[in-house]
Amino acid sequence: MVRITRRYIMANRRLLLCSLLLAMLPLLAACELNGGGANVQPTAASLPEEIEDVVSATGEVRPTRWAGLSFPVGGTLSRLDVEEGQQVAAGQPLAALEAVHLQRAVAEARAALAAAEAGLARVQAAPRPEELAAAREAVAVAQANAGVAEAQVTAAEAELERTEAGVSIGRAGVAIAQAGVKVAQAELSRAQAGATPQELAAAGAALEKARAAVRQAQTAYDHAGGAGDTPQALALEQATLDLEMAEADYELLSAGPRAADLAPLRAAVESAQAQVPLAQAQADQAASLATQAEAGLVQAQAGLAAARAQVAQAQAAVEGLEAGPAEAEVAVARASVDGAREALLTAEALLAQATLAAPFDGTAALLQVRPGELVLPNQVVLLFGDLATLRVETTDLDEIDVARVEAGQRVDLTFDALPNRVLAGRVLSVAPVSTPGQTAATYKVVVEFEETDPALRWGMTAFVDIWVD
Repeated sequence: MVRITRRYIMANRRLLLCSLLLAMLPLLAACELNGGGANVQPTAASLPEEIEDVVSATGEVRPTRWAGLSFPVGGTLSRLDVEEGQQVAAGQPLAALEAVHLQRAVAEARAALAAAEAGLARVQAAPRPEELAAAREAVAVAQANAGVAEAQVTAAEAELERTEAGVSIGRAGVAIAQAGVKVAQAELSRAQAGATPQELAAAGAALEKARAAVRQAQTAYDHAGGAGDTPQALALEQATLDLEMAEADYELLSAGPRAADLAPLRAAVESAQAQVPLAQAQADQAASLATQAEAGLVQAQAGLAAARAQVAQAQAAVEGLEAGPAEAEVAVARASVDGAREALLTAEALLAQATLAAPFDGTAALLQVRPGELVLPNQVVLLFGDLATLRVETTDLDEIDVARVEAGQRVDLTFDALPNRVLAGRVLSVAPVSTPGQTAATYKVVVEFEETDPALRWGMTAFVDIWVD
């Protein structure tokens, strides 16, 4: 029995067409002789003896399990741990990127976790007697410091009161000195202006009165006989002296101010003026001392507040040690530990992404990068597969033929690399959707070997004949 496959037909279609035409020539001649031969039917001689129903396609040998391995992160390839064709076990390192910064991040995360765990242990631990004693001693020291601070505040308040009193005294001194200047200037001005008409009139009247008194006394003395030790003689002498004084006063007022009289007054003005800056300097010094005293009081009050805060803090520390760790404090410490642990896991996961490991037992088939080259994220660096189990996947089965293919159908497999062998296989699965990225719709059919050959290699082209019912 002759078996004609689609591949045979496609390869020899011209020869088959010629053969069919030659076989049909007698029939065409008979049709002409019989007037058209409307009832002529084709005979068995018009077709080959038997054409078996076979769907043919081209495929590629691939491992049942394979993967194009890549790094999820980019970087410089630091090493390759395998060679092409080397068999490795699952989990074995295949390649690695430079990861100094990731290793440093892991070390820092571990240190942070250790610190957080130590903090949690410190919070949860019961206070030791020496810790409690030290805390109580700290309270005593803080209270003593607070007492000193209170005394400093009291002293500062007293100093401020004293300096403020000095400021008042200084301001009063300035006022007195300024008033003295005014008084001295007024005396000098009055002396320089001379006697007023009223003063001259008063002096003239006093002079006339003195003269009248002398005349009266002289008359009385004369009536008494002119004795020297009589009352009339004494009255005359006194009236004479009063007249001389009145005359001197009148002459002095009439003559105007003399330089000798003005000099002391001018000196008094200058002396009074000199006292003003001295008094002002003393007032300024008193004000400066008051400012310093006020600043000292503020500082002392701040020191007292800080000392009281230290007392409260020390007392709280004692109470905390006596009461044990608070739930909130323990919760915060545990949260810190959890956060540090998560940070460490994240850092370790990032570091693990810099190492490429075998996902299963298999063979490193094709290396696509070299150490020192820059690798992009998700760039395939290694084709990896389990070469112990191979199969064939079709690459050009069209939508017309795929409708006739189903799992379990027998398959004949031939290879250019094995020209004298036909290997048996069986359809394992048929893709439910066409292969994307193709110009025409093609469907992948997976064929498993029922027999194999050691010469088969990943990527070999296979000629697939599927026996359809």
